[in-house]
Amino acid sequence: MRPTRRHPAAKTARRAFTLVEMLVVMGIIVTLVLLMMPVVNTARNMAKDTATRALIHSLETGLNMFKSESRLGRQYPPSYYSDLDPYGVFVTLRGAQTLVWALAGPDLTVTAGFT
Repeated sequence: MRPTRRHPAAKTARRAFTLVEMLVVMGIIVTLVLLMMPVVNTARNMAKDTATRALIHSLETGLNMFKSESRLGRQYPPSYYSDLDPYGVFVTLRGAQTLVWALAGPDLTVTAGFT
């Protein structure tokens, strides 16, 4: 039996991706990424909304707990507070600072900050 002759170019040919095939694959990947971006952004925005709603709910709960204290006059904390703190330092609080003071207390140990 005589061996079959192969074409001389067949010995040197390698199996590899061509430039066109690589560009097509890259185009498909870019298209998939572009299609996923709105979905990822929507999920990120929904997560931020959920976190914000949870924070607002906990602030409402804290304010209602502060208001329910009978020794504090059953009122919400004022938006402006100026007095000496427990350590004798004069403190002026405005806006959100009074909320922290009301919820955590002057020494941040969850004691009432207003008398």
